[in-house]
Amino acid sequence: MSNRQGARAKAVSSKLLRRLSCLLSRQDRAQWMVPRQRSGLYERRARAETEVTTLFDDVRKTENLHLAWRHVRRSALQSKNGQIRGQASEFEHESHRHLKRIQTQLRERRFGFDAVQGVLKDKKTRIAAGKNPRPIAIGTMTNRVVQRAILQVLQPRAVEDPSNPNSKYLPKHDARLGVLNDINRSKFGVGGLMKPYGGVQPAIKRVLIAMENGGRVFYQSDIKAFFTKIPTKEVIDIVRAQTQDDDLSALFASALEVNLANKAELDTYASLFPKGGIGVAQGSSLSALAGNILLYDFDHELNGLEVTAVRYIDDLFIIGETDRNLNLAIQFAETQLQKWQFELYPPVKGSTKANRGICTDSFNLLGCTIQPNRCVPSKASVDKMKSEAREMLNSSRKAIDTFVKGDPNFDPRKSRSATLDNLGRRLFGWQKSFSFCTDAQTFRHLDDDISRQVGRYDRITQRLLVAAPASTRMRALGIPSTASLQEADMDRRSKIK
Repeated sequence: MSNRQGARAKAVSSKLLRRLSCLLSRQDRAQWMVPRQRSGLYERRARAETEVTTLFDDVRKTENLHLAWRHVRRSALQSKNGQIRGQASEFEHESHRHLKRIQTQLRERRFGFDAVQGVLKDKKTRIAAGKNPRPIAIGTMTNRVVQRAILQVLQPRAVEDPSNPNSKYLPKHDARLGVLNDINRSKFGVGGLMKPYGGVQPAIKRVLIAMENGGRVFYQSDIKAFFTKIPTKEVIDIVRAQTQDDDLSALFASALEVNLANKAELDTYASLFPKGGIGVAQGSSLSALAGNILLYDFDHELNGLEVTAVRYIDDLFIIGETDRNLNLAIQFAETQLQKWQFELYPPVKGSTKANRGICTDSFNLLGCTIQPNRCVPSKASVDKMKSEAREMLNSSRKAIDTFVKGDPNFDPRKSRSATLDNLGRRLFGWQKSFSFCTDAQTFRHLDDDISRQVGRYDRITQRLLVAAPASTRMRALGIPSTASLQEADMDRRSKIK
């Protein structure tokens, strides 16, 4: 072998040795690191399994905040208040950023609720009747989302069918909530609870069963000024004692406070709103829960007096076998409620706040008229539905009439197809809210009335549109004009240029 060949062979051999050494070192490093990486992964998993998530942490979870916003959004967009609908629309456009901001502020313990707008509902009519206006607090979208997120933690829920986008949520037990789990499943304080425990149906069912079991006499009354008298400190103390979560309790306390943004504008009526730890806001998603927490023991003690008592937020109904039992229960209720400065109304003739009588005579409860073994929607409930239908149809008719006469600002929600669709949805929901009733005759009468109203509406709109241009007629019927849409798009583009 020549010297040149020997040098080349030596160089190749050296290169192979270096590659082999590198490979071995990589394998050694891999064998040494894999156990360490796996060990670190196991350690992280073990820590995650042993860490206890607090209820406060659950409030700011992404899925909880998004679920809260979906509920708030749906409710706000259906509001008759245009300002609330506008706020919801603005929030929706940047909802991801808003929810992320809320989440960050909660995590860093620097979230604060916005001041609320005080509104005096039915001011003129109530003042004319010698009553104070109803104080309603309208919160910002941020306030509503966080209040709803708190409610979803204090009233935990699980989706019934994850594969169904419209699936209902069912109550879920959470051991961290203590006795709040029992409050969320109360048999006697049913307002503000989730189905199957909450709502009108379980209240009516309990009353009908009591009548079957010998209930003969009844008493019913509103609890006077219920929301404005709830002592929030007592409610917060119960939540703190049961949850053992100071952060959640502090956030819950802040959510119940009412700080008015327009106090000066409200003048003397500002005193009607909650303040100084007394009262909760009407319009807050947490108000009914606060009342249920406060009166849970009262509801159960009252039902231990040989009567059946059901409370739906501030509506109290008591049924007993004898006048003596009923009198004792009423006396107990008045005495206990007085501890919180609550009052019941006397059942004087003609009162709309209280009533007393014999069960064989029909009586109204929670929108229903009840007799032994019979329950139907009350006349007031039926009349209200008829009035709503009449208002929807008349509003559409007037809008179409104005549009035909030359006003170009036609609201598509007032078109014939949109109006009938909204009416159909409202009737569907109305029937479902009374689906537990025992007689269909009332529903047949309502159908006949609605049919007459729709027939009259159709005849009038046809007469209005018979001589209208095709484009006008189509828009009034709810069919968009493609030419008008195209012209509008072209006009926008020309303005941009």
